[in-house]
Amino acid sequence: MNPEPHQELTTDRYVEHLLADSERFAIALERAPLEAPVASCPGWDISRLAAHLGQIHRWAEFCASHGRSPTPDDPPLEPYDPTRAADWMREGAARLAETLRSLDPQAPTWHPFPVEQVASVPATMLRKPSATTSSRRSGTSPASPATRIPSLPGFAKPHRA
Repeated sequence: MNPEPHQELTTDRYVEHLLADSERFAIALERAPLEAPVASCPGWDISRLAAHLGQIHRWAEFCASHGRSPTPDDPPLEPYDPTRAADWMREGAARLAETLRSLDPQAPTWHPFPVEQVASVPATMLRKPSATTSSRRSGTSPASPATRIPSLPGFAKPHRA
């Protein structure tokens, strides 16, 4: 599912990648022992990686849907449950995908730092699960220099003065 070089990635394509990579990881969660080490994350096991990725999905979904980061006054994000790790991963990715698809590309976006809007939440979310899968499959990342990142809703790159 890697894009061809120089192919523009739309929100739908980003979301397709997010869901496909999340599904591959959910399958790994079903097949591997949760205490299995993660070679690309020294000191981490697959359960810790699942908790990390799943919380990123939930945090990004909250930020994209609320236009801000969660505060202590907000209900906590759904906690990781290792007894249902694969389903928990799929559920978080599905909710994030639904939110990303619903965003207006022209709407103002929230960012935790000063930025100009040039990319989107899908671009960043794609990099997280893909960092350990797509580069191994093809030797390139969906965010490689050969891929043009369009201006999409929900995220941006750091502002350069």
